[in-house]
Amino acid sequence: EACENVEFVHEITTKMVPRVIEPGMVVMRKGERGSNMYFITYGDFNIVVENVGVVFTLRKGNFFGEIALLHNVKRTATIVCDQRRYANVLTLEKRDFDEVLQVFPQCLSAISKAAGDRLKQILEQEAEEQRKQREQRAAERAEEERMKKMQELASAPAAAPTADASDEKPVGGADAAPVDPAAVESVSESPASVPLQPPPADEDGPGLK
Repeated sequence: EACENVEFVHEITTKMVPRVIEPGMVVMRKGERGSNMYFITYGDFNIVVENVGVVFTLRKGNFFGEIALLHNVKRTATIVCDQRRYANVLTLEKRDFDEVLQVFPQCLSAISKAAGDRLKQILEQEAEEQRKQREQRAAERAEEERMKKMQELASAPAAAPTADASDEKPVGGADAAPVDPAAVESVSESPASVPLQPPPADEDGPGLK
């Protein structure tokens, strides 16, 4: 779809080499130097991002590996054949790719645009997956902290009840209220403290009058 020129397609297909890819095989790895590109004729290939997983799946009619050929850079993604079945591809070496583009330069812009759109999509999906992973890790850490605090509270010994010092009444000592000396003297002179005297005896003595 990148270039619908029939002559271009014919010219480029004559330089392609068929290849069978085993399930789960890593066809290219991010960061490696690339010297060819691939056209899928059968099967599925997954674009895999480290610590994220599969971010996109390529199927029949798609191609990959063109970014390294167009821009002379290292591989921008890791491509793995789907685990479920074998796949068939047509490979095109960089030198043959460059020769064909020299004959059909009008197709270069179409292929470059398709490659740029795919790279943008890969980067956006990678960023989104990384954001989700950061949020998940943050939620897991928060849950671990919550569980840790609950365990600490459950294992802490119960505190014994203590009496309130404000409810205690002083019973003498330095904190007792001072005694008024005048009050003590008043109490000692009260009638209750004076001994009772017997009534005076009759001079005539006891008897009947």
